[in-house]
Amino acid sequence: MLKLEDGTTIGTVDHVTLPDVVVLVDNAAVAVANGDAVLASDGSQVAIGIADDFNDGTGDTPLAVLIDGILDPAKIRGLSAAAVQQMSGALMAGPSLKL
Repeated sequence: MLKLEDGTTIGTVDHVTLPDVVVLVDNAAVAVANGDAVLASDGSQVAIGIADDFNDGTGDTPLAVLIDGILDPAKIRGLSAAAVQQMSGALMAGPSLKL
């Protein structure tokens, strides 16, 4: 199950293709914006990522998700100290966020 950070369900995962494509069983139930935090879970949280593209929730639009890397924290909407901790991230000099 993919959910937005606020718990809104995006859809049920059918399969994952490497390196960063998640295919849903059906079309996304809600819009996912660039920079949205997306949680993947089977009842216990197993992954967390940040949407890399805007998606309006219609059609079979692919959605790239960043699950690790070094990012510019100024370009991540809604980033808080709690979110950094939840993603096991670290704010570094630069500034940059390491996931």
